[in-house]
Amino acid sequence: MNQGTTITVSVNTLEDLRKINRKSLSEVARLMGVSRSYMFYLEKAQRNLSLEQAERMARIYNTDISVISSLYAAAKRERARKINE
Repeated sequence: MNQGTTITVSVNTLEDLRKINRKSLSEVARLMGVSRSYMFYLEKAQRNLSLEQAERMARIYNTDISVISSLYAAAKRERARKINE
């Protein structure tokens, strides 16, 4: 019996999630139906993420929408922190 190796990966941002899924920004933007620059701003929480976009992103990354929402919320908090510095 061959036992697989478990790898634990820390995902702190939507960008991390994209990279772990080995997708380029351009590829995800195309799958999302948005421009590359708009996708960049979504990852940085500089654009509002709609429910439809969050659902689409969850399908692209094969994850739950709660993961997308949590990572987006963390990016919003980080952005607000930097603005208030």
